[in-house]
Amino acid sequence: MVRYDWPLVFPDGNLLVYYFGFWLPPALASKFFPLGWSPYLLWLWSLTGMVLFTGTMSFYFKSRIWIFILVLFSLAPLNVVINKTGIVYFLLGVKEVGQDLHWNCCMAQLVCTFNHFIPCLVFGGVFINRMLDKGSLLFFSSLLLLCSPFGGIAFLPYLAAAIYPDKSFFSDMFRSWNARSFFLTASACGIVLVTALFMSGAGSMNVLLLFQKETDESMILLGRTIIFLAANLVIPAILLYPVFRKSSMFWITICGFAACTLIYVGVRYNELVFKTSGVFFFFLAILCTQAFPMLGKVRKFLLVAYIALCSIFPIRLFMHHAKTFSVTPVGIQKNIRNE
Repeated sequence: MVRYDWPLVFPDGNLLVYYFGFWLPPALASKFFPLGWSPYLLWLWSLTGMVLFTGTMSFYFKSRIWIFILVLFSLAPLNVVINKTGIVYFLLGVKEVGQDLHWNCCMAQLVCTFNHFIPCLVFGGVFINRMLDKGSLLFFSSLLLLCSPFGGIAFLPYLAAAIYPDKSFFSDMFRSWNARSFFLTASACGIVLVTALFMSGAGSMNVLLLFQKETDESMILLGRTIIFLAANLVIPAILLYPVFRKSSMFWITICGFAACTLIYVGVRYNELVFKTSGVFFFFLAILCTQAFPMLGKVRKFLLVAYIALCSIFPIRLFMHHAKTFSVTPVGIQKNIRNE
């Protein structure tokens, strides 16, 4: 991107097709500096995004901004705890469960796919502070697609709720548990399940195995999915429900996590889960930070315990990558070679 002109055309005549929005500004700046400066310009560009994100969120949380940042990068799936305790093996009665099902926590996205995650964070800070009118919000959300298509998709339901607020839909539906609410909720769950069955591909979340003859393998897969959702979704939902039961942000976040888990997109791994879960963790962190002062002592303790257990994996990940952090060409090459 630094050495070649744009658009980039390969020898076979095909154009480069990629979500390259994040890379273009530092690549353009690198054309005016020595080539060896490129890693430093990229690091400066990334740091600028994190500063902008922290600054915008400080308007929203004020003195609690560092609590929010701590919660944001502590939240993660509880797979480490689940696997260490062996609860999956015990409940399913098997010796091994194969590849883990997981969402990608914010710490993992920051160190592994920062090119898509940092733009999502910046847009999230602008969105949550209502800094733009409806037209500008839609325009900048379209720009986000150039950096993170799946991240942009994850923002769509939140954009819909903000631009076209319908209180009767987001509050009345869950205000009282009646026959109509039950029918709508059951129908929605059925649609999601059918969609998942027919959109699932090969990999750890291949729900189509339920239609095949390998009954034991199918039941293990289904059991792992249920345990995963129960541990990682039901727990925070129960803790936050008393405060946010009428909040569209709460319901979109919970349903978004479930939907991205059931629908498989990708060849080797579930890229939909990988790229959208960071956006949902962003909103979950907002909900946790907002809810804490309004919860009773027991729920406060349970929420802190939940976040502490979640933080085991992000802390381990940070400690591992902190030792290899480098912006020098030599250090980057060593990281590429895993030296």
